[in-house]
Amino acid sequence: ELASGTKSFSGVMAAAAVQDRLLSLDERASETLREWRSDDLKRRITIRQLLSLTSGIGGGRIGRPPTSADAVAMPATAAAGEVFS
Repeated sequence: ELASGTKSFSGVMAAAAVQDRLLSLDERASETLREWRSDDLKRRITIRQLLSLTSGIGGGRIGRPPTSADAVAMPATAAAGEVFS
């Protein structure tokens, strides 16, 4: 488990994907995460906001990292771009 260390790898992978034109930092994450499309706050979140920790989704609790399903299901508690968490 890498927990917080995962952010470093995710940023590098995202930068490489942008350079290869596979990803745009300003695309909405809901284009890929279909579960977010029906949520008014989550459907507006961009890849850039996820990477900069300004998505409006909290960090969860300290301890074991959430599963992928739990991470996708985490509620947004603020509008994207308004809060750093």
